[in-house]
Amino acid sequence: KMLRDWLPENIKIPEVATNTMMMTFVITCVMAQWAVYSSRRNDSKHTSLALGVVLLTEIALVNAQLAIYSQMGIGVRDGSYMTMFYAVTATMLAIIIVCMGFTILAMFRSIAGRAGDRDLVSAHALYCYAVSAIFAALWFVVYVQK
Repeated sequence: KMLRDWLPENIKIPEVATNTMMMTFVITCVMAQWAVYSSRRNDSKHTSLALGVVLLTEIALVNAQLAIYSQMGIGVRDGSYMTMFYAVTATMLAIIIVCMGFTILAMFRSIAGRAGDRDLVSAHALYCYAVSAIFAALWFVVYVQK
């Protein structure tokens, strides 16, 4: 059996929200890189602004995933596909929430005047890139291949 054969006939995955999440990750990566660029130039205002936009996009990602759960209307115990779906997507949701914490930490340090803390902002950007790559794989396997 293929993974897509697990998906019951009556379940529809909302593709607009999932594709929007994928594009939002692109924006997140661009803004995280802008924060690194600003941090290297000791520009506290733009570093904070970029990290603020990253935080907003991460909130949008969490909102989109919760909208997907709501629109699908399935429970964890409804079958093997549903259990797998929630296990994979909830793990990704937890990773995004950890990324939000990392963003808040970097943003508070930037607001406090430590815009030149390049290592933290660079590590934050690297984490955002890794989360985006992980989501791209999840998006393709879970949402596109179905």
